[in-house]
Amino acid sequence: MMQTQSRLANFRQKMKNILPGLILCAAITGLAKVGADYSGMPVMLLALIMGLITHFAVKGKAFKAGIQTSSKRILKVGVILLGARIMFSDVVALGITPLVITIISCVAVIGLSIHIAKRMKCDQSLGILVGGATAICGASAALAISTLLPKNKNLEKNTLFAVIGATAIGTCAMIFYPVILQWVELDARQAGFLIGGTIHDVSQVVGAGYSVSDEVGDQAILVKLTRVFMLVPVIFFFMHYNKKDAQNTDKPDFPYFLIAFAVLVTVNSLGIIPSEVTAMMAQASKWALVMGLTAVGMKTSLAGLFSLGWKPFILLLADTAVISGIYILTLMLGLH
Repeated sequence: MMQTQSRLANFRQKMKNILPGLILCAAITGLAKVGADYSGMPVMLLALIMGLITHFAVKGKAFKAGIQTSSKRILKVGVILLGARIMFSDVVALGITPLVITIISCVAVIGLSIHIAKRMKCDQSLGILVGGATAICGASAALAISTLLPKNKNLEKNTLFAVIGATAIGTCAMIFYPVILQWVELDARQAGFLIGGTIHDVSQVVGAGYSVSDEVGDQAILVKLTRVFMLVPVIFFFMHYNKKDAQNTDKPDFPYFLIAFAVLVTVNSLGIIPSEVTAMMAQASKWALVMGLTAVGMKTSLAGLFSLGWKPFILLLADTAVISGIYILTLMLGLH
């Protein structure tokens, strides 16, 4: 009885500590959502900007614990629920060629990104995060991968750069692709292949694809899902990689949330979850990711972000050029 009361008291104290910060993060996330709906800006980008602006709040003890919880635990919940977007059958339906191209581009972009970061003497995590964001699914991939990397003073700044950079380039592509495709003779399958293969974030693929036509949008989403699916092997690879790396003195805990993610993908693929529930989980995933990103922004100073210099921009542009080149070459060779 005494033990139960002690646990309840600890739970109440913990909730008292984290609740102010959670409420603050949720409020800023809600404002970002409203602002995104009215302005047309990507909600993740707007939430990140608002988080950076309110960086001062993390210095207050009243909000610190809740902001930390949002940037870690709620972010992981968002990654788990990403599994509701993925079905094995969607990937199989596209055929073997798009899947092979996705695997090749993913390995090439991440490998090149790590190599360039090393040559430019940047932190290795920057190469991994920018490469993952470019090759897989933008901000969501960067946030998921960052939870696996050994913690250091640059990790949060590198994560934010990957998120901002991938979002900015994806937003530009979302705006200009539909205009460019009006002047290029591509059928719906080809246009969808290009949009889904080269634009970073899922929401940006939706915006660009359906701006052209419903058929192009449907095809683009399927191609994009093959890239999102690569999140599964990539995150497990980096989990294993970091575990083996003897130089990493600060290793991440075993990511049980990734097991939950893989289980959700499997269950969703078996058709056990009703479509209405899947849609709700996908929406909840987006909210959790945005709230986690808001908290990450609140923990990072703009001065610290600018201190990264020009090298990350070169890295981002190189990664984007490589993945775009692979998909364009595939189209030119008629292999899609």
